[in-house]
Amino acid sequence: MITKPLIWILSVILILPGAASAQTKGLELFDELKSLIISVADSITPAVVHIEVVKKQDTQRYQSLGSGLIIDPAGYVLTNEHVVDKYVEVTVTLQSNREYGAEVVGTDKLTDLALIKIRVPEDVKLHSARLGNSDSLQVGEWVIAVGNPYGFDRTVSFGIVSGKGRVLNVQSRTPLLNNFIQTDAAIAPGSSGGPLVNLRGEVIGINSRGMGPTQGFTIPINVAIDVRDKLLKSGNIERGWIGIVTQPLNRSYAKYLQQPEMEGVLIPDIIEGSPADKAGVKSGDVLLKYGDQELSAEKDDDLNKLTLMVAQTPVGAEKTLTVFRNGQTKTLNVTVGEQPKVKADEFETPFGFTVKEITDDMYRTYLLQSRDGVYVSFVDVGTVADKGDLMDGDVITAVNNGATPDFKTFKEIMTQTAKEDFILLSVLRGKEKRLALLDRTGTISTDIPPDPRDPADTLKSQ
Repeated sequence: MITKPLIWILSVILILPGAASAQTKGLELFDELKSLIISVADSITPAVVHIEVVKKQDTQRYQSLGSGLIIDPAGYVLTNEHVVDKYVEVTVTLQSNREYGAEVVGTDKLTDLALIKIRVPEDVKLHSARLGNSDSLQVGEWVIAVGNPYGFDRTVSFGIVSGKGRVLNVQSRTPLLNNFIQTDAAIAPGSSGGPLVNLRGEVIGINSRGMGPTQGFTIPINVAIDVRDKLLKSGNIERGWIGIVTQPLNRSYAKYLQQPEMEGVLIPDIIEGSPADKAGVKSGDVLLKYGDQELSAEKDDDLNKLTLMVAQTPVGAEKTLTVFRNGQTKTLNVTVGEQPKVKADEFETPFGFTVKEITDDMYRTYLLQSRDGVYVSFVDVGTVADKGDLMDGDVITAVNNGATPDFKTFKEIMTQTAKEDFILLSVLRGKEKRLALLDRTGTISTDIPPDPRDPADTLKSQ
């Protein structure tokens, strides 16, 4: 797809006055650019794969499509987290149209990245992409996006880099660590997980999502490489965290504080027991500096800079926080902690209900009364759980009078009691304590099913 500005530039070249030679040079320039685009597309498309994912949400199964990029001949593929979220089965189709199963090595919800591995025979040779350096990317640079929009395999679109460091507010309870590349190369549904490539044939980003025909957003490849390395090393992503809630310090707040020229970040709340709480940060403080970095946030999008700085700080590092409080500037020392888990694990019981572990984010968002227990996210109609008066939003604190302080303990106890006729659940419904009795008499006994998000179980089923 040739963009309108490019067509306009070439048109001007072709109608330059006087000279047939100028028109000839213009045509030659056009042919050279065309040949370059074709060459880059030919070099990258063998590394682009089509991903089909069977997903499960509560009792419903459905299929979704996405794209991926082979980054290692051993079969490792980068894609988006939202492509494989809630997966039961992942199938990858190569350019040869051969289909292979894949396992999910790891995911990172905060960057919308996932690493999967294709299971191919030893005689199958995979073409891997050449990765570039997104830090050197410039606004206005020509790029190519490749993906499978609406199921049309390896579709190529052409455009420019429209912007860098973009903040994207998505409809999700989990905000992204935004640092997107913006491009007008087409990124449509199904293109997610495909590459953004410069005209040297280097991948400079993994496409995440599009907003309209000319607004595409891409994760910088340097971010993707960092996530890949951490997932391969430990299977999880460790990020810095200090436990503050932030909002912009606009001019109205600055005037209210009688500091009309002051710049910084307002701290309306502190998470109890967090590193910031232990360091003495107070609600109402204005954070002026994080380490040596001066801060400024006039609007919500500006908060992303501080979020990224904290996340990129090694866990255990010592940082100074310069805050403004009650007309005075104070310096506090904070030991950066590890960011709490963002994506809650789920467990589908054989009794017609699903639970989630209680993350810090869920505790605050749902205004829960306790961090202990597990959160009931779904109760199927007509099941023993439904008949036993269990409801969505309940927090299960005990099973058969045995405390279940965390997700792991709950799974272990439910496995042990799976064949009992009666299972008594102690629950919190808001502030009210209630009992839910699972009566299995008269029902067909079932064993605990494999967790559909467990890669090992997925491998056994394919």
